[in-house]
Amino acid sequence: MSSKLPTIVPQVIDGVEVNAINARELWENLEVKTKFADWISRKIDDSMFVEGQDYLVLKTENRNNRNLQESKDYIISLEMAKHLAMMEKTGRAFEVRQYFIDAEKKLRQIAVKAPVRLTPAEMLLQQAQLMLEMERKTSELDKRVVQLEAKNERDGFERETTLRNEA
Repeated sequence: MSSKLPTIVPQVIDGVEVNAINARELWENLEVKTKFADWISRKIDDSMFVEGQDYLVLKTENRNNRNLQESKDYIISLEMAKHLAMMEKTGRAFEVRQYFIDAEKKLRQIAVKAPVRLTPAEMLLQQAQLMLEMERKTSELDKRVVQLEAKNERDGFERETTLRNEA
């Protein structure tokens, strides 16, 4: 049994970046007694998961002595992993499910704090909008300055007139 919980990594599945894990790591963590290949095949069939939508299959070739052995790794979405963990009835399943739930909360918090990546056109548009806003504010301030200067001149003229009349 692996005491290390599965590593969650970003992965593109069905054209969308999702959080995913290696199904073999999940299988080890859940302490399932059946062989991995049998377990994952049965779970995919029983739950009607769809390749390319819920998971990806990666085929690897390993050379043992003179034999070439092909194996399959499954990269599964975090949603599929949670579903599989909920279906298992091993002692470790609850701990693994809780790990996924906690990790997802943390990932959401990070996503909220992460700045949005803009395309060059969007950046240019955003800069143009900021410049336009600054020009409007500058124009308003210029008008206000002209008004205050005019008022100041009137007030100054009125004071001079008042002072002359008093003298």
